[in-house]
Amino acid sequence: MKIKLNKIILTIGALALTSCQASFKDYGLLNGNSKVISSAQSHQKYLNSTREYDRCVDEGYFFDKKASDSKDNSISLYSKSAEILSKCDQIVGNYNTIISQDQRMKNYALSIQNYLKSGRLKVASLKLEDFKNKFDRDLIYSDGSSFIKNTEAILDIANEKKGLDLEMTNSNRKIKSELKRIWHWSKK
Repeated sequence: MKIKLNKIILTIGALALTSCQASFKDYGLLNGNSKVISSAQSHQKYLNSTREYDRCVDEGYFFDKKASDSKDNSISLYSKSAEILSKCDQIVGNYNTIISQDQRMKNYALSIQNYLKSGRLKVASLKLEDFKNKFDRDLIYSDGSSFIKNTEAILDIANEKKGLDLEMTNSNRKIKSELKRIWHWSKK
């Protein structure tokens, strides 16, 4: 009797699984082409890239803070921070809508500033061009000056002939003043 009962339970279980499989097929859940599965996979990639971006930015800020606190290794630490932060935006790729453009711009701008602080002017210049191509607007500092104009002025430090043009740009007053001082003392 026990054997017949086990066979009946096994048969009922098999029928139940077969009917479940049929309903899975009806909803397209067994094949990989399902909209539900692909949507879930896309959402998971989106979340993973966002978490990875946040970890990357945290690491870049860690080295930036360490560089500002350090007097001995600051150049190498600024360079390390710049490299990390400039790569963070690549992580997000096509899944960049959850991270605001302002936040992405600020992180990328900090990488450019850190390239400047580490003395890697050519890389800073290339990254500035990437910044201008990647984002449709400029960052404005609390004093009203332009990130792009400030960086361009610093990168074009050797061009004293642009002194009058510099006065017309939306650059920080301290940067303008320092560039004029450098130009003045380089003549003597």
